[in-house]
Amino acid sequence: MILTKAYIYLFYRLYIYANKTEKSLGQAGMPEWIALFSISIVLFINIGILFFLITYLFDIQINISKVSIFFLVAIVYFFNYIFFIRHKKYVEIINLYKKESRRQSYIRTSLVWLYLVISFVLFYVILPFLN
Repeated sequence: MILTKAYIYLFYRLYIYANKTEKSLGQAGMPEWIALFSISIVLFINIGILFFLITYLFDIQINISKVSIFFLVAIVYFFNYIFFIRHKKYVEIINLYKKESRRQSYIRTSLVWLYLVISFVLFYVILPFLN
């Protein structure tokens, strides 16, 4: 339950950031799709880190074909679409979190940034080990 709320909040923050960026550029776009794409990329990075840690720590070989990766990508995007976009569920999410206090927003946003930074740093740390 906590992970689900955190995942939803991550989507919310990515949506808000995409929406502000589009407005500052004078573009009317689809921030929900940018948020969907962004959260999916972060999830792929985390899955990649997990696979690396499993293979590195347990000294096992996992061979994944390009077709398997394609299906994984398709499944993640499909479930994220169902979870966030279908029937405009993102509107409910926005309405839920726009009521948060300034303190809640600060704490939660800080945690989102910490999560994103750790994810990308770990990705770049393990990148040289991938061959």
